[in-house]
Formats: sequence, C-alpha cells, structure tokens
Amino acid sequence: MDPETIDFLKAVRDNAEITDFEESTARTLREMGFDQYAYLVHMPGRRILGVDNFPTEFRTRFLLQDYVFIDPVLTTARRKLTPFEWAYDWERRLGHIRLTPKQKEILDEGADFGITKGTAFPIPSLRGGLGILVANSSESEREVDQLWRHRRHEIHLNAFCIHEAFTASLANHFGDYAYKLAPRETECLQWAASGKTVWETSEILGISEHTVRTYLDRAMRKLDCYSKQQAIVKAIYHGLIDA
Repeated sequence: MDPETIDFLKAVRDNAEITDFEESTARTLREMGFDQYAYLVHMPGRRILGVDNFPTEFRTRFLLQDYVFIDPVLTTARRKLTPFEWAYDWERRLGHIRLTPKQKEILDEGADFGITKGTAFPIPSLRGGLGILVANSSESEREVDQLWRHRRHEIHLNAFCIHEAFTASLANHFGDYAYKLAPRETECLQWAASGKTVWETSEILGISEHTVRTYLDRAMRKLDCYSKQQAIVKAIYHGLIDA
C-alpha cells in the first residue's frame, strides 16, 4: 500500500472528533481534484448515516425529501457494487441509462448547486451493509475522466479508509465485537499488504498457493470484506497487521 494511503488511514483513525474526520477527508479528496464529497453507510437494522461537504441548502433538501432512496447515483451504487463515473447527462452519454422524472429532478437540483459530475465507490459488506463514497468535481468532463483513469485506484483505497473509520466509530458506539484473525491468516494478509503475490507468499511461508488463498479468504470473511485490499485496510486500521 502506498505511503499516502497509509498516512490518510492513520489520519482518519486518529481523528476522534467527527469534524476532524470530515476535514481530513475533504482535504485529501480536494488534493486529488474532487471538491465535494458525500459518504453514506447503511448498516443492517440501522438507519442511513453519513458525512458530506455539500451546500447546506442542498443537503437539507436531500435529507428532508428522502432523496437518499431515489438519487440515481446512490441507486446505481447499490445495484452495481463497483466504482463508476456519473454525470448530469447520463442518459445522453450512456444511452442505456433510463432515469425516472424524479431522478431527473434531483439531478437538476444538484446542477443548480454545481453538482454535475463525479465518481462513486460502493463498499459492500458480507453481512449486508453498504458504504458509498461519492466524490464530485467542478473540473471539465475531460479532466474528470483523466482523474478517473489516473487516480481511481488511489481514491478507491481512500474510500476503504473512510468507510473503516466511520463504521469503526459506529461499532464502538453500538458495542460491536472486535475482530480477530488466526496467526496464518494474519501472516498471509501481512505479506499481501507488503505487496507480495499469492505465489510469493506461498514460497515465503512454505505452504501451497491454494492454502494461502484459503487463509486470505478466511481473513476477508472474518473482517467482513469483499476484497483483499479492503481487508488489508481494515486489518491495518485495527492494528491486526503492520502498515
């Protein structure tokens, strides 16, 4: 994992106050070229929670009218579950996108506040929860496309960091259980965090590649993660492996 992501992970982990968390998130995304963001999380049995730096008037309207259940970016994120770009004129650009009149109205309202294009990063949970990071930009379409091509992976890792910091604060509040990995699961995840492939890890530990994959899969299940990269972020955040 690159040093910048590690620094950001430590920053959001160490910011106990939600205002500090919001500021560090906004600052990091702004440095990447995204001046607006929203992070939402829906945990099973609990209401949708989140943070953002959208204009107050738009945020208030969004919440009061329950746009969170209608907004085309969020509904697409729930269905797609992989990162994607979005834009105000989705229907024209993509052809296969069909928006309802209410969804078009929401995009129109967002455009009034300069919210016209950006990216979305869904973060699913094995237990049914879902986090979504939406990072929007006021740059031109061409520049946003370039940001997407060159910084997509980096932003995705930062989305995992944001998700972990926010959900960990909820877990502390609700008294959820702590995570624990077996020694071999920890070793395999630690080597993965160091950039080693499954084959390289198998050679280092003297076990088969199949066994390494099994340990990594078990670690992902225990950490409630869909991907190895998310599991690495989560393990570092909770001190299960070294950064």
